Order: sequence, then structure tokens, then C-alpha cells
Amino acid sequence: MHITKVNNVTIMDQEYLESFVASISKSASETAIRVFTEQQQKREILTTSQVAKEMRKTTATIINWIKEGVRGIKLKAKANGKSYEITRLDLIEFNNKRNI
Repeated sequence: MHITKVNNVTIMDQEYLESFVASISKSASETAIRVFTEQQQKREILTTSQVAKEMRKTTATIINWIKEGVRGIKLKAKANGKSYEITRLDLIEFNNKRNI
């Protein structure tokens, strides 16, 4: 047994403790990487032309996705004069919702 109680004190064997700490560290690292990646994706700004090229669609299609949506799902974008700015994260979320 890896965990025992002696006089209401929990005792773990060394190997189990090391494994437990490693799993917590791995989980914390994975969470930190996920949060950092999401922050980077929020900062990466794409134009409608960039999105169109990446998605192999026309710029008009991307603008339609922003204004009208696809099956009730709109691509989030911020108007910037006569153009739009789309974050990488918003593009990923849009694609995930469309593929459900």
C-alpha cells in the first residue's frame, strides 16, 4: 500500500510521493502552457485576407461569416475602419463550433 495512516498522520512511501508530485507538476505545467497559448492566440490579430487564405475561402466569404454567420454561428471580429480584425483564438473557436 502506498498510503498509510499512523496516529492520524498520513504517510506515503517515497516512490508514490515522487510520482504524486510529478503528476501535480505535470498538470500545473500543462495548465500554464494552455493559458499561455490562449493568451498568445488572443494577441495574434488576423485580417480578413489572412483568414481567407488560411481557410481557402474568399475575403467576401469571411466578411459574410462575420456579418451573417454560418448555421447561426458568427465569426467574431472587431471593425477597424473599413476592415476587420480577427484574433487567432476567435478563429479557432469559430471553427470548433462549426464542426460540432
